[in-house]
Amino acid sequence: MGAMETIPLDEVKRQYETNVFGLLAITQAVLPAMRKAGKGRIVNIGSSGGEFTTPGGEVYQATKYTLTSMNDAMRAELEPFGIHITMIQPGAITSKFAQNGAVLGCKEKGPYQELMVGVNKITSAAVKKALLELGHQNKLQN
Repeated sequence: MGAMETIPLDEVKRQYETNVFGLLAITQAVLPAMRKAGKGRIVNIGSSGGEFTTPGGEVYQATKYTLTSMNDAMRAELEPFGIHITMIQPGAITSKFAQNGAVLGCKEKGPYQELMVGVNKITSAAVKKALLELGHQNKLQN
C-alpha cells in the first residue's frame, strides 16, 4: 500500500502479475477441459477492495476491481458451456496479508507520510480485530 505517486512501477507490475495475470493463466489452462466436460465451477478470491477504493490502497484495489470485472465477463461467456463462476470478496480477514504486504511511506519524510501512517494504523487495527474475533470464535468452538 502506498500513495500512487510513490509506488515503484515494479511493485505495481508484481501485484498485477500475481492478482490478475496469474489468475487468468490458470483459468485459461482449465477451461478447455471444463468446456469439454460440459460443466465446471471456478471460484476466485477477490476482495471487498474490488468494490471500493481507499487512499493508499489504489494499486491492490485496482487489481481486485479488475478481477470483479473479469469474473462478470466470464460468467456471461462461460454459462452456455455449463461453467459457473463464483467470486468471494472478503473484507479484513486473518491472514499473512499484513506480514506479506507493506505500507510504504510511513517512515520517509514526505507529503504522504501523515496519510500513510494513518493507513498503517487503520490496516493494523482491522487485522488485529480479525485475529481477536478468530480467537474468540475458536474459544467458543472448544
